[in-house]
Amino acid sequence: MEDEGRTILKPGDVCAWAMGVANGHHLINESTADCTFIAMSAGNAKGGGGYADINMKFRGGYFHKDGTPYPPKQGG
Repeated sequence: MEDEGRTILKPGDVCAWAMGVANGHHLINESTADCTFIAMSAGNAKGGGGYADINMKFRGGYFHKDGTPYPPKQGG
């Protein structure tokens, strides 16, 4: 699912999003089978990155867009 709508992916498909383009996206497994995916990149080393559709950016940690850090995850 992207800002523009739904794209159905099938086993073996590859998808990519251009760096610097604000486009909220997420993957949804609607099948009954297990799903595995590989994230090849998550932002860049110098500038970090962000999530266009939620209040989160990352660079050396996870922060709200106003710069307030998210609390560390508790437990395991």
